[in-house]
Amino acid sequence: MNQEEFTTFKKTPELEEAERIVSVFREFGLEFELADNVPSLAPVFLGDTPTKFIEIKIRPGDFEWAKELLGDSDEVSLDEVPADYYLLEYSNEELYEVLQKEDEWNEFDLNLAKKLLQSRGKPVNEQMIRTFQSSRLEELREPEKVRKVWIVAGLLLALVGGFLGIAIGWALWQNRNRLPNGEKVWTYSEPDRKMGKIMFYLGVGSFLLILYLRIREFL
Repeated sequence: MNQEEFTTFKKTPELEEAERIVSVFREFGLEFELADNVPSLAPVFLGDTPTKFIEIKIRPGDFEWAKELLGDSDEVSLDEVPADYYLLEYSNEELYEVLQKEDEWNEFDLNLAKKLLQSRGKPVNEQMIRTFQSSRLEELREPEKVRKVWIVAGLLLALVGGFLGIAIGWALWQNRNRLPNGEKVWTYSEPDRKMGKIMFYLGVGSFLLILYLRIREFL
């Protein structure tokens, strides 16, 4: 029995896209799990708006197989693409950008982008795709920037024992991102993570101190 832990393979806000993917997995017996999630508290407190998404999880060892299955299921013919389909209006540079950021697009659009580039006489080959994938992973490994105002706000809230200060601190310190290849990386830079750790323990310490003083008032 495969004991590998299920990990995120794909996130999509579209139910139809999620159903299409899992139907392919069911057909070929690829095991998966589904989760209907909203991102952690981090984006809310650090200035971003969270989006509800459907998370499709598979075992890391099945990632390449899953990509092959989805690629095969989405072979496209340009003659069958609706005349008003948005990718048809993309420039060559924009189509290459689609391929560079494959984690942001579904398999149909990725294959269509390849077909369109090839029909325009532009080079698209496996070596180029691997280079795009490698560059994209390096880009996604880069820590996200934190607005300084949220660090200041988090420290002030933590100082008064506020839950939000503790939550911001925890998010800065412990949040991770899942890369398209299944790898996990820290969301924020090491200095920001250290600040988050300080913020978290400052908040917990302040909360416990305030709680202790309140209890003493009633004794």
